[in-house]
Amino acid sequence: VCTDCHGAHRILSRHEPTSPIARRNIPATCGRCHADQALMAEYKLPADQLEKFRHSVHGVALFDEDHPNAPTCATCHGAHGAIAPQVGSINAVCGHCHSRTREYFNEGPHRRAADEGKMSECVSCHGYHDTVQPDRALFDTACPTCHAPNSPPFAIAQKLKTLLSQTQDAVATAGDEITEAAKVAPTVGRYRPRLQQSWAYFMEALPVQHSLAVDRVTDLTRSARSISDEVRGAVHGAEQESRLRYLWLAVAWVAILFTVAVAYRYRTERRRERKQHGTGPTQP
Repeated sequence: VCTDCHGAHRILSRHEPTSPIARRNIPATCGRCHADQALMAEYKLPADQLEKFRHSVHGVALFDEDHPNAPTCATCHGAHGAIAPQVGSINAVCGHCHSRTREYFNEGPHRRAADEGKMSECVSCHGYHDTVQPDRALFDTACPTCHAPNSPPFAIAQKLKTLLSQTQDAVATAGDEITEAAKVAPTVGRYRPRLQQSWAYFMEALPVQHSLAVDRVTDLTRSARSISDEVRGAVHGAEQESRLRYLWLAVAWVAILFTVAVAYRYRTERRRERKQHGTGPTQP
């Protein structure tokens, strides 16, 4: 009833951090029932949803990163009209946040399989409460559950994995090299905006992969790698130029110090000679 979630005499706004319906507290509030093994057993439901959610990519975003758009139980299930996940097309709820991803999914061959009830739109690959970080490892864990390792669909998955992995590594490497080069050539920071364009192409490729259109992903990742290679070349050139400048500066200082030393030695010798012969002043 209402008091189970909102409390009784001390009802607080959802904007109050200590409220049981504040964003960060909603999972614990739902967990009062859904983490109760005895109660869930009566309905033949698992009681580990809360624990799974805490360690999922969504839970990390909510509890650790405090992301303003991180989902809670109510985001996916609703609040006062919460429904069971078996009712209707509950998987479509992912599209409320991941709209572009769902658009590309609808363009791909998995759309038909989902319509035929052979798979879920999102849960089949990403899980439910225990949604994992969608990294390159997902290709090796999710795809084999439906496709044999020697099948054409699995080959497409590995092609997508290679394209995305190589591109992510290339762009990340360029970023690391800018950071390292900035220690000796601070001006290389001007290449970061250009590298952001590379990240933009890569980020665009992530939802496109759900269409399984290898050619489109290839074009986007090629553009991303091309820019990152361009940035790396420019950074290396600026770094070498800066090092060369420092080298010439060091040579100049050595020459200056050598000249000063020679002049000092000459002046000292002249003083000694004047003192020995008693000619001229002993002070400059």
